[in-house]
Amino acid sequence: MQSPIILDRLKSLNIDASNLKANEVSGGAIYSIAIDAQNLTSTWQSLRAVADEAKYWPVFVKDEDMLEQLIASLEQSLAEGKSVAQSIEKSREIDFRSWVESRKLECELDEYMGDGPEDSEPLNDLTQIREFTLDKDSMPVFTALDRVLLLLVPIENSWHLPAFFQYGGWNFHPDAATHTAAFKHWHEKYGAEPVFIADDTLEFFVSNPPRSQGDAMTLAIEHFMYCEDRVTQGEATVSRLAGALMDATVWYFWFD
Repeated sequence: MQSPIILDRLKSLNIDASNLKANEVSGGAIYSIAIDAQNLTSTWQSLRAVADEAKYWPVFVKDEDMLEQLIASLEQSLAEGKSVAQSIEKSREIDFRSWVESRKLECELDEYMGDGPEDSEPLNDLTQIREFTLDKDSMPVFTALDRVLLLLVPIENSWHLPAFFQYGGWNFHPDAATHTAAFKHWHEKYGAEPVFIADDTLEFFVSNPPRSQGDAMTLAIEHFMYCEDRVTQGEATVSRLAGALMDATVWYFWFD
């Protein structure tokens, strides 16, 4: 790691930079280090504050296994002739709002709309810092993680993250270029920035969430078109999702 500003910031967070591991991939080295899962929000915010200058984006993954999965998927995409630069360039040709409108023609949106924003508790805490298991009665059990893996990804903008990892492109998972266009749109409108990534889940911190019912409904439709499971296996209706997005500072997506 050759970035003094990152090294100084890690030191201020009592993170031993000598334990940083360089994971060499196309596009540069991803630096990783296991850290305590306590105070992740403040840790991320501190590193995010210098990300634009340092050109390293902080994002968390659960563990080394998940990082290896992401890198393996990236390497497979590169072997198929795809590239980070191509995905970024393709994303510039995608008007995300137009993409959402085209997706409406493919989905049974009316079936899931509901009757307008419903009262729902906004999400303001990260969910992926908890391990999900089932007990003997097949009931969900959530256990807080003790450690997570901090990644420092060499990208200039937060919305380049899916392009860097060649993220998605299977089942109802949008391809990397569409993810990139969505990330950029939501960053510009809502201040949404990726903070946790897995092969099938994403989480964002959001600095400017929707404050009105109309904006919340528009955003909820975008989320549903982008990730159907957010409704079909989550909030059940777009209206309920809209209620959950009002004033929410965390967004969560799961692509089954």
